[in-house]
Amino acid sequence: MRHAFTYFNYQLDQREAFVNELQTDLKSDRILESVMQSETILSSLFAPIFDNGAGSGMALLYVSCAIAMFSIGAIALASADANAS
Repeated sequence: MRHAFTYFNYQLDQREAFVNELQTDLKSDRILESVMQSETILSSLFAPIFDNGAGSGMALLYVSCAIAMFSIGAIALASADANAS
């Protein structure tokens, strides 16, 4: 019985992850793509790096998430080193 419950939770998590990914893709297409293609501050800052064509909003989203994840890891490592000494 426990195995069936674990499998059910796994399937539920997979469906939830798919729905969340789909919503994120739609939001980034509608919001970030239009922001990168218009004359805004974000566009003027990041267009030389990511261009302002199709896919530029998604590229900005991925790089922003990567920078955030790296920063969180660096802060956690620095605080762990500080607590160790």
